[in-house]
Amino acid sequence: MEKRHTYSIKLIDNVVSGSTAGLLSSIIVRPFDYARMRFADDVRRGKIKRERKFNITIDFYKKTWVTDGVAGIYRGSAIVCIHSIIYSGCYFGFYNTLAPLLLGHNSKFLSSFILAYGVTITAGLISYPVDTIRRRMMMMPLTGTKSKGYMDCISQIQRHEGVMTLFRGAGVQILRSLTAAGTLAGFHKLSQIYIDVHLIPKDACADKHGIVTG
Repeated sequence: MEKRHTYSIKLIDNVVSGSTAGLLSSIIVRPFDYARMRFADDVRRGKIKRERKFNITIDFYKKTWVTDGVAGIYRGSAIVCIHSIIYSGCYFGFYNTLAPLLLGHNSKFLSSFILAYGVTITAGLISYPVDTIRRRMMMMPLTGTKSKGYMDCISQIQRHEGVMTLFRGAGVQILRSLTAAGTLAGFHKLSQIYIDVHLIPKDACADKHGIVTG
């Protein structure tokens, strides 16, 4: 019972840590992602109307800052942050909790990859409905569809296309998970090598000389 409680605490800690990392990365990357999206839309409009609003990246940030301030640069960030919190929390939290239990220290890369792939698929499927809403909201200006907000977008999808539409394209996400799983397993293997090279010899040396560490 005590072990289960300990593992539950570890799982919560790892999920919270992963979610925090995902949130911070979204906050940092979002201005660049939003600029990329606006430039793509600007190019599309320029081809139709022969006019463009922005010339270079700095020009985009200057004009957006003058008209809308910081809120303009981070417009639409809420759904992106929610997706990052869910995905990163599951991605890092599940793996960091399960790896010590199922793999141990000297695990092979293939074993780490299989676990990472399962975790990545799970995290992707859990967060996929939010990602679908995010993509729909991003595409609305291009398709001419209007929505009052995220809840209205969900309502429209449920009413016109059905709930399972939220998972449409999940098969591609499963294939994309291969790269994320490889990254996670590769980092796990590198951390093992680092521990073996830099930490274990020191501990062994300290133990040999009767030095108490930690």
